[in-house]
This record gives sequence, C-alpha cells and structure tokens, in this order.
Amino acid sequence: MLNTLLRSSNVTRLLTGHTDTVMSVAFRPVGKILASGSGDKIIKPWDVETGKEIRTIEGDREAISSVTFSSDGKVLAGGSYDVHIRLWNVDNGTVSTLPGDASSVFSVSLSPDGKIVAAGSVYGITLWNRETLKKINTLIGPMGGAWPSVPPAKSWPPATSAAA
Repeated sequence: MLNTLLRSSNVTRLLTGHTDTVMSVAFRPVGKILASGSGDKIIKPWDVETGKEIRTIEGDREAISSVTFSSDGKVLAGGSYDVHIRLWNVDNGTVSTLPGDASSVFSVSLSPDGKIVAAGSVYGITLWNRETLKKINTLIGPMGGAWPSVPPAKSWPPATSAAA
C-alpha cells in the first residue's frame, strides 16, 4: 500500500524511523523542525529540509498522544497514555516530567508565554506551572471530562430556561 501511495502522490520526503502509528506532529515555530509522537512511545524531531532524524526521545511507557512546541521553540512537550507530560529543553536536552493525573494524556499545549502547560484527559484539563512543575488547577468538563471544544464565550454556559 505504501508503494502505491508513493507512486500516486507528490511525496518529496519519506521520514522513516517510527515503528508504530504517528499520533501527533508539531512544527517548531523557529527553524525547520517537525516533531512526531508515536504509538512506539517515542518522540522524534526531524529536519524538514533534509528529512533526517535529529534525535530519538525515549522514556515513556505508553504511546505518545500529543506533541507541541513552546512559542519560542525552546521547549518540546509530549503527552502520553502513561499519564505523564514530558518537557524537553531543545537546546540542552534536559527533561522535566509532570506526573499528570490518573488518566492518559490526550492533548498537551503550552501557553503563549510558555509558563503554563495544559493537558487534556478524561478528567478534564489540568494546568501546570512549567517552572515549578506544580499543578495550578483542573478544569472539569460537563461529563467529568474535558470539553471536546469550547463554544464562543457569548453562548457558554448554555442559557437556562426560567420556565423549566
């Protein structure tokens, strides 16, 4: 199937290295680097121009569900089904680990200033201070989990009827 796809498309680079499904990708805001997170429990930053793998970031016990870079490109965050969030310093390779909650991390994001890490799980959205690695708060969704998407502010929360 891959050979058929390659022959019938305009593929210019083939990034090989993961041994399982790639579940998340993110571009570094500065430079030409793309990070991928996979079911093989590995995050790989790639040089987009050459197609070469820059490094292999291991340490998770379960699939990597989400990857993202800070807006300055200095931190690469990865969320995993093993409930942890890992933060890699892109320049020096040091790793910080947030313990997560008691549920798989499905999505991870960094605030524009890079100071807050947000992680989505079945329990809600947990906010962490990136510098102290301390939990700030957990935002619980309507069913005990995170909202799939937040409607515009003017319509949330939904209006209740006085005639009910």
